[in-house]
Amino acid sequence: MIRMNMRYGYGFDEYIYFHFENKSLEERRKFVADWEHLGYTCAMNNPSNAELFDNKWKTYQKYRSYYHRDVDYIENDAGKVAFKKFTSRHSDFIVKPLDQSCGHGVRIVRGGGTTFDELLRENNGHFLIEELINQSKNMAQFHPASVNTVRVATISIGEEVHVVNPFFRIGQHGNHVDNAGSGGIICPINASTGTILRLRMNMESGLKNIQIQEDRLLDIHFLAGKRQKNW
Repeated sequence: MIRMNMRYGYGFDEYIYFHFENKSLEERRKFVADWEHLGYTCAMNNPSNAELFDNKWKTYQKYRSYYHRDVDYIENDAGKVAFKKFTSRHSDFIVKPLDQSCGHGVRIVRGGGTTFDELLRENNGHFLIEELINQSKNMAQFHPASVNTVRVATISIGEEVHVVNPFFRIGQHGNHVDNAGSGGIICPINASTGTILRLRMNMESGLKNIQIQEDRLLDIHFLAGKRQKNW
């Protein structure tokens, strides 16, 4: 583990996630380390766009026509009026910290269960509030408590857009988020057919079986071969 870190830059967590203990050096070098991924990301993207996608409110302002739900930005006491108007329209809503990622700090508020002042304190004086999404039964069947999603990475070359390694994300343990960084499961998808190829581990477990409900285990074969409806 230390040798792979020193020679090739793989983190200790990556060594576990990728099950390097069972792979030859040739097999290990087929995996992209975080530092390599970041290098490609910086080389292929305009650095000035980073703030647009790191700031959830700026992302919404740019792409609001695609959201199809009510979203508002609340900042300090000045946002109290906007907060009251929003909650009068939506008694249940989701709260997202402005500058965090991987699903950290995201939570659902139902029926006025949390006050405006409490949310300000929890989120350093500013946060996003969003109308809840009602997902289809097809997506909810995997884990009803979270909105399960498909992430599609693309590379734009000239006028052509190429889809690169899409994957399916599923929440666990009743969590409201499907992010792998918050314990969710990720599974690769065949970009042509929409078929789930095989089960991936989450970021917090190296187990072959992942518990997603107290009375049910999701084994390695549960998702493999399933096709996403309307792909």
